[in-house]
Amino acid sequence: MIKNYYYLNRAVIELQSLVNSQFNTPFAQEKNKLAFSIETDQFDSKFLLMSIDQNYPFILLRENYSRSKKNSIDFFDGYFPAILTKLEIAYRERVCKFSFGNFDIYYSIKGNDSNICVIDKSEKLFSFKSPKKEKNELKNFYLSQSYSHVYNLPLQEIESLENDTNIKKAFPEFGSRINSEIKLRLKNFNRKEIISQILYEVQSEDIAVWHNKKSNEIFLQPTTFFGFDHFEREVFSSYQDAINFYLRKKYSTASFNEIYNQISNHLSRELNALTKKLNNLRMRIDKGDRSTEYKKIGDLILMNLNELSNAESQINLVDPSDEKTYLIKYDNALTPQQNAAKYYVKSKDEKTNYEISRQLFIRSEKRYGELLAVQNNLERCNTLDDLIDIKKELKIDKKIKDSKLELNINYRHYVISGKYHVFVGKDSKSNDLLTTKFAKQNDYWFHARGYSGSHVVLRVNNPREVIPKNILKDTASIAAFFSKGKTAKTTPVSYTFRKYVRKNKGMAPGKVVLMKEEVLLVSPQIPENCEIVDD
Repeated sequence: MIKNYYYLNRAVIELQSLVNSQFNTPFAQEKNKLAFSIETDQFDSKFLLMSIDQNYPFILLRENYSRSKKNSIDFFDGYFPAILTKLEIAYRERVCKFSFGNFDIYYSIKGNDSNICVIDKSEKLFSFKSPKKEKNELKNFYLSQSYSHVYNLPLQEIESLENDTNIKKAFPEFGSRINSEIKLRLKNFNRKEIISQILYEVQSEDIAVWHNKKSNEIFLQPTTFFGFDHFEREVFSSYQDAINFYLRKKYSTASFNEIYNQISNHLSRELNALTKKLNNLRMRIDKGDRSTEYKKIGDLILMNLNELSNAESQINLVDPSDEKTYLIKYDNALTPQQNAAKYYVKSKDEKTNYEISRQLFIRSEKRYGELLAVQNNLERCNTLDDLIDIKKELKIDKKIKDSKLELNINYRHYVISGKYHVFVGKDSKSNDLLTTKFAKQNDYWFHARGYSGSHVVLRVNNPREVIPKNILKDTASIAAFFSKGKTAKTTPVSYTFRKYVRKNKGMAPGKVVLMKEEVLLVSPQIPENCEIVDD
């Protein structure tokens, strides 16, 4: 009932203490909200906050409301400071009129057309939000209303109602909640008495703010209205206190829902990605380790050098030890020795990749179980603190995810020792974006020296943190692994801070210039303490 006419009327009645107070120039620093600082002899400076948000419109008196040094703007300059002489509400319209002698401020609740306008004695209109209606039409609407500091209950109109009269059409200002209460009570009582009693209760009785923790529903209504099971409630004698509490609960609930959805979406993405990864790894493991087979093919090629001078792209070679025939893919642009070398490298990579796949499957399966447990805990969360704890546990780095989404970078994401984030470009375009757009000035940048390969970025969240030497070496090993130098026993890798990496105009994709560098000699590999997060 936050938008209800009678509660707006109650707000006007409670705010009569502001009459004869000085209102200073209003300012805005939040969307759809205008704030006035108020000076009076009765109390210390306070703030009146007017919201024209179509979902949460309100007039609220606040003890404190800090104005930000940036991102705030004054409105209605030249009219303030001014003394409030009268505060009224329109007859059966959700419009409040603040009179200041030479001008009036009109606060109106009209859904998406809600607004705050100044009309001065010369009938010039200035609005807080650009109005959809013509200014003359809006001005005529405000000026044509009948205003009073309190709206008397429509007893005569109620008395004249016929039994079959539609109350909703006759009294649109009642709103859905009052109409529902009327229907509930009309079964046993007189129409006029019931409606009069209900309107009196809205204007005078204590207000209850109801909250369902499970569904996060929240609303306010008189304590005398029918309540609901499974709802908690707080009771207030003042409309200002009730609306203040309601808004805190509402914004807290909105934060709860936002973080809940963020965690839920994160878990869905992670579980879906892990499901695909586990399926792919299972298929890879089921194929077995073919390193022995590839070595055998390399041996067979060397054993049959004389027969391969005019070989086709596919050849059949027989292993004399077991007379097994192998169908071999053969690159006739290379010498037999070079073809054999390719299969020896393939054998070495196969052994390494098979073991990596096996270990990664074990870790991914464990992680999948952990995420399912977190998902179950999420279902039982009741407080914002619980959600924040889960978010911390998951280490959701929203900034990194948003950057990737915005830039559309094609890269691999690893975490070393569960803490250090490493990003590996997959092609020339992603290398450029990773280096020039994604990497921060104090991030470490790696690249295999003398070989073409991926740009690799080690994220440094705290510039004052000293990155351990073993982490630098592990990152360099990853850079060597994703380069043409991956087949060497040791590969030189250049590394430096991102601020020393330059890309001059006209350079080919992926090409950069280093202003300063150091070099590490490392073995090309994915370290054991390194886990892939996103590929």
